[in-house]
Amino acid sequence: MSPRPLASLLMFATGAAHLLQYALQGFAEADAGLGLFGALYLVTGALLRTKGKLGPLLGIVFPALGGLGGAAALASSFDPVMLGYVAVDVAVVVLCIRLLWAGGEAPDST
Repeated sequence: MSPRPLASLLMFATGAAHLLQYALQGFAEADAGLGLFGALYLVTGALLRTKGKLGPLLGIVFPALGGLGGAAALASSFDPVMLGYVAVDVAVVVLCIRLLWAGGEAPDST
């Protein structure tokens, strides 16, 4: 799978997971960031399905912010779900940097 569809799939999956976790926790105010990032990740996943550089750009910015926040949360207490979120954030950032480096489209991997 090439980087753009893979990054999109990861963003859709983690966005849905963020929103599901947010809903299961009862939409508590303390977890509003979880819901916000879930929505931002779904939008970014959709934008990664289109051509252009906006999707990869947002695919760097939002997961980098989410990953930093997740890493800070992990530093205070370990949570395997948060570790999974941070791992996906790192993967998406790397994929989107590769996309932007290639001018918005990934080079052929031949």
